[in-house]
Amino acid sequence: MFQQTFHIARFLPLLGVLFFTSISLEAQNEIVQNDDAVLLRRIWMVRGGVVGGDRVGEGAGAIGDVNHSGLPDLAVLIGATAEWRVYVDSNNVHTTNPYWTFDSGAGVPWRPVLGDFRGDGNLLVGFTRADIREIRGVNHMTARLMFYELKDSLGKQEEPAMVLNTASYQDSSSAYPRDILVSDIDNDGDDELLLVFGSFLRDLQRTAKAEIWIFEGGPEFQLDTPTVVLKDTEENLTDVYAAVGDLDGDSLPDLMIGANYVGTGPGNRPIRYKFWWGKNRLSDLSIIPDHSVTLDKASVNIDAKFTLLDCDGDGVKDILRLLYATPLGVYLYRSAAGKNIRDRQLTIDDADGYFPGYSIFGSGGYLGDSLQRFESIIMLGARVMFFQGGKNGPNYSYDAYYSAADGGLTPGNVFGQGGPVGDVSGNGWEDYLTANPGWFNLEQGIVILLEGGPYIPTDDTTSGVEVVATVEHGSALHIWPNPVTDELHVAWRGDLKASPSLLRVYDMSGRLVVEGSIQGWQGEALWRCNDVTSGSYLLVVYDRDEQVIAQHQIIKQ
Repeated sequence: MFQQTFHIARFLPLLGVLFFTSISLEAQNEIVQNDDAVLLRRIWMVRGGVVGGDRVGEGAGAIGDVNHSGLPDLAVLIGATAEWRVYVDSNNVHTTNPYWTFDSGAGVPWRPVLGDFRGDGNLLVGFTRADIREIRGVNHMTARLMFYELKDSLGKQEEPAMVLNTASYQDSSSAYPRDILVSDIDNDGDDELLLVFGSFLRDLQRTAKAEIWIFEGGPEFQLDTPTVVLKDTEENLTDVYAAVGDLDGDSLPDLMIGANYVGTGPGNRPIRYKFWWGKNRLSDLSIIPDHSVTLDKASVNIDAKFTLLDCDGDGVKDILRLLYATPLGVYLYRSAAGKNIRDRQLTIDDADGYFPGYSIFGSGGYLGDSLQRFESIIMLGARVMFFQGGKNGPNYSYDAYYSAADGGLTPGNVFGQGGPVGDVSGNGWEDYLTANPGWFNLEQGIVILLEGGPYIPTDDTTSGVEVVATVEHGSALHIWPNPVTDELHVAWRGDLKASPSLLRVYDMSGRLVVEGSIQGWQGEALWRCNDVTSGSYLLVVYDRDEQVIAQHQIIKQ
């Protein structure tokens, strides 16, 4: 039996003498990538009291590194009290006691606003507060966006560093944003702040022509007046959706909106997507949309909602849209399909992919891709499922999943607000924060942090998980179960520079038992060893240059 002091340097000369003689490989002696769908692991949770009505998770999101620990921290909106609560980590574990609270009064957008607006590396985090403005006896909402500096402790800031008040830009009017976006849209190294409005009350007259107010970033960043105002030319009827991303491949972020618009006949509510193409200077942006497409025929029940993400890894955003029809489904328009977005109609027939039977959708981030090349798609079917992207977009098999019942909770939808939040757990993989204020028992509400990367059953004392160190990290790899009967799992951190690329197993005489090449960015491999003789073996892990990065003794039962 090999001892822990038996190193590969002592073992390799013996292998050279034996010319790496391999025993015959059998059907159940192989090393493969683990392509099984992963049940995402719940690693942090906040929920309302058993009486209900708290509406925990009315909003949720990452807010940067509040306590300067090296990991992102989280903010949660409590609907019943309209209060944002900030939670920070201690030794890589987030507490369930709030570090700081902020009385918001509202939650649109349903996430904190975070950006490097001055371009100096000091992030500002903003929370939205709703104000009621009475105009001729009628109450209307305006918004104040309260920004705090992350370079200081949030708990020490009694007053915000900057305040944006939408009421100050209008006379006898009211405006509340449908969304707030952050993007470096002129590619100059600092973030711009974008407020998306669907309608206004101006001079006692309501208008439903959408506007996007852009506040330019830089050392002179200010919130007194927008630098540029982009204006739609048509009246909308419902929510206005908006997103920013490079859609045409020129490396400049474009702006896209979608809405139902006033039609020409009874019941006619055409849906249109409209685009502003990116420019190097804000002053060069077209005030009105550069391009517009009308989706499908009016008789088809469709929604204007869409999502931008890069699921095929070409650096250009792809478009997802939902069709409420028979059958229900999500349509994908891939940027790498060879169709120029400036010419595409984005109709049903124009789609490059179709996921029948799914409803909600969005970006699942990079939970299963440590290189962060291919964003995953999150969709709702029998449960919420994550479809990992690839060079040709996602296939039609989901790679990860989660539901309240799967996670041992009372059944109910836990997905509503939230999204990717970076590596909160510190395992090198991006995590996903989900929230739903309507979950269970008279809107108790819940917020859950799901850990990205392979599922490692460290919470199961019977699984036999063993930690293996490399030069890079003291807990670089996890191996289980050991002893093994039929299937050995090898998983690793997502931030290793020298990630596994080749696994080999040797027996005690130095013969090669099995080897297999793997993709380091996927995070987990399997040694299927049911037909291997019982005994002691040495697992050796190599990087892409076939340099040894770890070795570990395995007992086969």
